[in-house]
Parts: sequence; structure tokens; C-alpha cells
Amino acid sequence: MIVECPACDTIFPVDPQKVPSGGVHARCSVCSEVFFVNVPAPEADLAQPEGLGVPEEEAFEEVEATFGEAGAALEEAEAALEEAEVALEEAEADFEEDTAAFVGEEEAEAAVEEATEDFEEGVEAFVVETEPTFEETVATFEEEGGVIEETLATPEEEAAAIEKVVGTFEEEETAIEEAVATFEEEETAIEEAVATFEEEETAIEEAVATFPGAETAIEEAVATFEEEETAIEEAKATFDNGAAEVMEAMEEAPEPLPVSAPLFGRRDPAEKAQRLARVLVSDIILYNPDRHHSASESGRVKEEFAEEIQKSWNEYVEQVGEDIANSTSFFNDALNEILAKGEQIF
Repeated sequence: MIVECPACDTIFPVDPQKVPSGGVHARCSVCSEVFFVNVPAPEADLAQPEGLGVPEEEAFEEVEATFGEAGAALEEAEAALEEAEVALEEAEADFEEDTAAFVGEEEAEAAVEEATEDFEEGVEAFVVETEPTFEETVATFEEEGGVIEETLATPEEEAAAIEKVVGTFEEEETAIEEAVATFEEEETAIEEAVATFEEEETAIEEAVATFPGAETAIEEAVATFEEEETAIEEAKATFDNGAAEVMEAMEEAPEPLPVSAPLFGRRDPAEKAQRLARVLVSDIILYNPDRHHSASESGRVKEEFAEEIQKSWNEYVEQVGEDIANSTSFFNDALNEILAKGEQIF
């Protein structure tokens, strides 16, 4: 017989032999509504048409029994789905605790919400695909049962109608089996997702365990770098001060006496230009020792320091004038001797 929940209108196939003679209170598995179920009063027996191959009552009992098995299969699927939901909630709780320790509360909540949304979408897809199929099957069964009871006039028509009902039910039973198979595939996907989450959780724990040591090493490296950077800045400042003093003293030196031979300490413009070229090229190496070493090893000194060379040349021309800069090879000689380590690449 068919039982309908008065609260949510869900229909369930029930074996009348399992219902006590005085009726029983049942709880709806969909909305948890409790309602009274009783076996309806037996109707007057209808005369069995002669020549009918399959008795009508046996056919209905077979169909109802098969629907009962389908309903039980659906209940088992719903129970498995509830277990999967519980497992996911436990995994979400563990994930929130572990993830919050490494990436923070906000990122952990976002990851959990994303996993929950994916699971809820899978559950909704299963319910949307399975529940309408089952309800349509029950509705079709009721409609076709009414057709058999009301419209059959001859044994041949009745037999043909029963065969049609059985054929339709087999198709609907196949649809229910396919829906259950789909749920099993989604359940397998959920299990794989949980397994993947456990692997990622293990990786996070290992990363968290490694992080303190790596963090300490990074802090030490940063501290060492800061010390070296400070030392370089101090050396640079000392060098700049010394170079400025030298250049200032050279510029403020009195004009040389008009004698045939140069006096001690006297520098002509050419000597000044040659010395300035060597100082400017040496500064390039002083401020970029690691780059110079790497570029020398790879043979890319000219390409690596093209910008620094251009800046030094501009300063050289500004200090000595375009005439001396363009008429002498002091700057290129300094590049080849100092920056290129004796190679003639400039």
C-alpha cells in the first residue's frame, strides 16, 4: 500500500502485512513528522477475469514489493550520505584547527567554507537527481494502478495493461539503480577528497614543523646582510669623503711655476683625466663586487655594466671636458685594464 506524509506530502510504499492490526505511529524520514498509519479496510473481491495469464493482485504485490526494495535502497543511500556529512564535519573541524595555526583564522575559515560549499553542491545534486525520480515513479505507479482498476474491460486488455505496467516499472527501476550508482560515485569522490585533505593536512603539519628552523635561518641571514650592508655603506662614505678631499685639493692647487720640467706634485690635464678615468672605473667594481665577479665568470662584463659605464663616462666628460675625453683613450684603457681584467673588450 502507499502511505503519504501529511506534512510534506512525501509518498512511501509500505507492506500492509508489517502494519499491526490496530495501526502504528510512524516518523517521516524527510521532515520527521509523526503520523498514524493503519491498514485500510479490505475492499470487495473482484471477480477474476477468465483467461488472464497473471493475477492482478499478484502483479500489484510484486510491484509494491519491488518499490519497497527501492525505498529501502534509497533510505540506505540517505544514511550513507548522513555518515559522509558527519565525516566531513569532523574533517572540517580538524582542518580548521591545523590550518588556523599556520595560515591564520581567516584563511582557515575560507578554506573550510569552500570545502563545505563543494560538499553541499554534491548533496543537492544527488537529491535533485534522485528524489524527483523516485516521486515520479510512485506517482506513475498510482496512475497506472488506477488505469488497471478502472479501465480494463477484457482479459486481453487487462493482461496487456499489466505487461505495460511491468515494462514501465522495469524502466523506472533501472533509473533508480542508475541514480544509486551515481550516488555511489559521488560518495567515492567524497572519500577521495577526504583522503586528499588528509594528505594536505600532513603536508601542512610537516611545513609547520620545518617553519621555525627556516624562519630562524632567514632571520640570521637578514641580520648578516644588514651588517654587511652597513659595512659597505660606511666604506662607501669613507671612500667618497677621501675622493672628494683629493679632488678638492687638486682643484685648489696653485698654478705651476713656468719651468721647463714639471715640479713634484704637478698634474697636467691629461694626467688628471687618466687618473679620474681609473677612479671612476674602480668605483664600478667597488659598489658591485658580486656582480663583477659573476659577469667576469660568464664573459658578460660589457653587457652587465652598460648602464654604470654610461654614467661614469658622463661624469668623466663633465670633469675633463669633451676635448680631452674624445681625443684620448684613457677611459677605455681603464675599462679594459680594471673592469675587464686586462681583456681588450672596450
